[in-house]
Amino acid sequence: MKAYAITNKAPIRGTHSRLPRPSLSATEAANLNAVSETMDILLEISRILNTGLDMETLSICVQLCEQGINPEALSSVIKELCKATEALKAPENMTSYLERS
Repeated sequence: MKAYAITNKAPIRGTHSRLPRPSLSATEAANLNAVSETMDILLEISRILNTGLDMETLSICVQLCEQGINPEALSSVIKELCKATEALKAPENMTSYLERS
């Protein structure tokens, strides 16, 4: 069984809809609906695992994996980016905490 290519059908900005576009054939609408359901399931799994990824970021990750990016390497990069972001926010948080005291 061949999986649907999410990169060809999924909206980029996470604005997917279960309603088919009027100009789509029945097959295209069914494929779009299947992709939308798949992304919804992936987002729910992502939330259960507390990844912190939104629909847009998750969609980009799926697209990268479909293009051959190693998922484990991608995961490591995302973790490092999150750590770097938190490190950059830490001084801001400390400053605002000290100002409130």
